[in-house]
Amino acid sequence: MTETGAGPVQVRATVLTLRRVDAYHALTLVAPAIAARFRPGQFVTVAVGGPETSLLGRRAFVVHDVRPDHGGTVEFVFEAVGPGTRWLAALRARDSLDAVGPLGRPFPVPKSPSRCLLLGIG
Repeated sequence: MTETGAGPVQVRATVLTLRRVDAYHALTLVAPAIAARFRPGQFVTVAVGGPETSLLGRRAFVVHDVRPDHGGTVEFVFEAVGPGTRWLAALRARDSLDAVGPLGRPFPVPKSPSRCLLLGIG
């Protein structure tokens, strides 16, 4: 593992909470190594389906909230629309996930209010 603030890491993250938010799910993972490195504009990927699955590959998620000072948690919100996200929606507290992050190119937070455009794909 690399030093705090360095590149991405692959971790076995523990599900802290999974709650419904209207039509969506908010999944909070305990992943201190990812939370400590996270900067605005970055994302995480998680392997779905568990070790015995035909769901190959990872799903990328934009991070909604990071709390490096509260146990190192990372939260993302998703809609359960396909087999992979339906599998995620069925997880319970204390389950574990293979997660990689933070990924992507971070950007600085503006010092004064500014207009911005946020695009999401997928």
